[in-house]
Amino acid sequence: MKHNLFRYLALYLLSFVIALAVLTPMKLIISTLPLAQLKGVTLQKIQGNLWQGSLQLRYQKLKTQVQWAIHPSHVFSDKSVLNLQLKTPKSQITLKSDFDGLNPQLKLVGNLNSQEISRKLTLPQHANMTGNIIIKQLLFNNTPPYYLKQADIHWAGGQISANNKNSSLPALQLRSQKKQEILINQVFEASNQKQLILISAHQNKQADINVSQRLLSLLNQGKLSDNEDEFVIRFTEQLTF
Repeated sequence: MKHNLFRYLALYLLSFVIALAVLTPMKLIISTLPLAQLKGVTLQKIQGNLWQGSLQLRYQKLKTQVQWAIHPSHVFSDKSVLNLQLKTPKSQITLKSDFDGLNPQLKLVGNLNSQEISRKLTLPQHANMTGNIIIKQLLFNNTPPYYLKQADIHWAGGQISANNKNSSLPALQLRSQKKQEILINQVFEASNQKQLILISAHQNKQADINVSQRLLSLLNQGKLSDNEDEFVIRFTEQLTF
């Protein structure tokens, strides 16, 4: 009888703790976090709880509306367990989390207005750019060292500037995929699928980087070959992330 009483008491306490954690207003939860360490980040208009809610995040001059929903019952289905959405007046990103078998994975899709973001954020070397970026898919899983499984990103083309130097580029496409433990990253010119950059990132975080003559021509950086498809610049870089 005593054992049953202790079991019921333990079950009651566990239920109480879980209910308290998930039903506590998010405003109260966030107030206990050390947000002072996140310099320049301000959270406002906090609503909802851990399962579902929204808030307004401000970083520098960029204001983002954040909404989230968590569905633990979807763990054993093909539906998303986590759905996180970030919106600005001209951009939107959706992050979804599900499981590939027993392995968690994250999917990111969305549309970024690069001019909106670069104007409102202080970027290194006074960088700025125009043209919409469409993230068709960014897929991450729990496989180090890069955790990136697949990527398909399109940029509509436009102006890129840094340190008062401007360049105009056509629409580009970035594709990433793992092949035999190597992360292959390729940048193509969207209109003709000419390869501009090839980066092979190895497990030891060593990356082999190749740049084609076509990219040098687009950037007016000189001519090293009569064959635009030829990789004319090759070097190896040790990645630090």
